[in-house]
Amino acid sequence: MRRANYAEGVVAAVAIFAICAAWLAAPHLPQWFARFFGSAPPALCIAGLGVAALVLTPLLKRRGWWGAFRLEMLLVVPLLVAGFALAITVADRLAGFPPDLNAPLPWSLLYYPAMGFAAQVGLHLVPLAAIVLWAPRFAQARPWMTMAAASAPEAMLQVMSSESTVAAFVAAHLVLFGVTELLLLRRYGFIAMYAFRLGYYLYWHILWAAWRAG
Repeated sequence: MRRANYAEGVVAAVAIFAICAAWLAAPHLPQWFARFFGSAPPALCIAGLGVAALVLTPLLKRRGWWGAFRLEMLLVVPLLVAGFALAITVADRLAGFPPDLNAPLPWSLLYYPAMGFAAQVGLHLVPLAAIVLWAPRFAQARPWMTMAAASAPEAMLQVMSSESTVAAFVAAHLVLFGVTELLLLRRYGFIAMYAFRLGYYLYWHILWAAWRAG
């Protein structure tokens, strides 16, 4: 019974963390949360996404899309973060992203963990579950295409706010990023998926952003 509820417990713990982070950061970064949630309270929006994640967890587990923790992920996740960090750094040095791309410190330390959870659920788990439910044969026969399709919403959302000179790179980068996340979910579970995004956010949105601003 304890093993059966492990995945749900992980999702619930991450959701609570994200809700608290959003609640603390919201008064200091209202315009950043408003980009995605409008005038709705960010913590309440993330709580709703947390409920959705808990509902979707057993479904995706039954369909083989939810893995279990393995020690090897402690090596795999940092290596993947390093690869994506290198790619986005090179792109920034060559093309140059807008200077106001990242939320400011110190509240970005709470903003990005909260929004990382929101993005994973709303822009990855929900599309993945929709495909798995509505086209189960396709999802089973074409897992790579399924993961790419489930990663498309985040890529499209970001491309709409990107300059045309970097839009193609952003689209490709985020689709590949999303596919990597879903591969981690399928092999190691939600905590690996979330750790990968947090690690990337720590580098790109916080450490590299601080260097760019300085």
